[in-house]
Amino acid sequence: MRKFLVLTILISATLLVLNACTQEWVSLPETLKIPEGAQASAHMIFTAEFDLVWQAVLTTLIERNEPIGEANKAQRRITTSQVTVEQQRLKEIADLPTPNNFTHGGWYTLTLTVTRISARQTRVTVNPFIVAAVPEVANILGGVPVDSKGTLESEIFKTLTEKLRIEHGVNFGVIQGQVLVSPACPGPTRPGCDTKPLQARLQLETNGGKIFLKLIRTTRLGRFSVKVVPGTYRIHALPFKNAILPRPPDDEIVTVQRGQTATIQVIYDSGLR
Repeated sequence: MRKFLVLTILISATLLVLNACTQEWVSLPETLKIPEGAQASAHMIFTAEFDLVWQAVLTTLIERNEPIGEANKAQRRITTSQVTVEQQRLKEIADLPTPNNFTHGGWYTLTLTVTRISARQTRVTVNPFIVAAVPEVANILGGVPVDSKGTLESEIFKTLTEKLRIEHGVNFGVIQGQVLVSPACPGPTRPGCDTKPLQARLQLETNGGKIFLKLIRTTRLGRFSVKVVPGTYRIHALPFKNAILPRPPDDEIVTVQRGQTATIQVIYDSGLR
């Protein structure tokens, strides 16, 4: 009887854990009333089952923070205890060892925050770590609407979740290329003096250049390669410390398709004439 009871408890606990790991939305109301100065945050947790593939969003919580000034507590849709429990769970997961790249067994968190700053204006911020995985999220979040009463439809968060989800089997793209410096020699152009490889540092940014995604260090021959989610990116060549020359070029805009490689050249100006 005791063995049966222990087995029953273990099975129940396992089912509870599995249910928690597959539930997509936790304590999600239909709408959120966001007074001016208040915030609504969606905490999303991802797991990588294998390299560079996101499995799914596991849990989500919409949290109402107290607005600036008087709060209408009757409008609160989530209790303090619910928020506290979920935040503790998020903290426990966030404290797990996280590798520097997306590897098997890693956990990754995203916090999406919508702040209502006026009658019809919102400001959206995103945890930059997940932006690095899904760079176009900045564009997705560009127009989160609220009505004159500050109502934010929870469907928006569900839509964002679908856009952030990368299903099994979706290929990533690659940006590869070489950094060169030109001209390589002073005086008239002659063979071998057009360009030469240059070891440099580049920044991978969102297309608008507003969000830094990744620092790229080239090889000694100036070559680089980086896996990215399909989308449009900006490559920003960094200047050398305490040196005017070689001078970095203008930013390069590159679009990457699923399973394809985009090849570019980044050419610094040596200043030689």
